[in-house]
Amino acid sequence: MDALEVNTTLVKLGLQIRDATARDRIDKALRRNADLLRKARVAAGGSATSPPLSPTGASVPTSPTSPKSPSSPKS
Repeated sequence: MDALEVNTTLVKLGLQIRDATARDRIDKALRRNADLLRKARVAAGGSATSPPLSPTGASVPTSPTSPKSPSSPKS
């Protein structure tokens, strides 16, 4: 069995593949995995555009937001 086709958690890959056949297989698997996560999110009551869930259903942490600077009082 091919490890790429069995893995359902990989959604991003930082490689440049020259071989078109291999690149197509990888792209297809990544799209399948993203679709599985989207479907799980929708089934859990979220929306298709809400923050992603991990394969276990837990929310994936997003990048921390920068603290807001206090606004200067108006004179």
